[in-house]
Amino acid sequence: MKACFIDACDANHVDVMQVLMDHGVDINAKDSEGWTGYHYACFMGKIQAVRMLVEAGARTDITNNDGKTGANEATNCEGPDWEDKQELFQFLVENELMEIEKMHP
Repeated sequence: MKACFIDACDANHVDVMQVLMDHGVDINAKDSEGWTGYHYACFMGKIQAVRMLVEAGARTDITNNDGKTGANEATNCEGPDWEDKQELFQFLVENELMEIEKMHP
């Protein structure tokens, strides 16, 4: 169930995320690289998934095997275009999950 949840976060399938959360999935579970659903949603710029995770109480301070949080991964240039992530950055800053001066780790 953990892998399905992480995949749903990565793909922004909030309906699947909700079903899995309703069935007790651990929303903070990590994969072998230490990434949570929150990491993947941030990295891919999936604002709906990020919102859902934050509202559900997902831990945003968990670090992956590289020592990065989801907000750190949001700034990764290998992900989707920066322009696609503007709404995500705004949400993270407004919810004090990212500081502007720390956007480039």
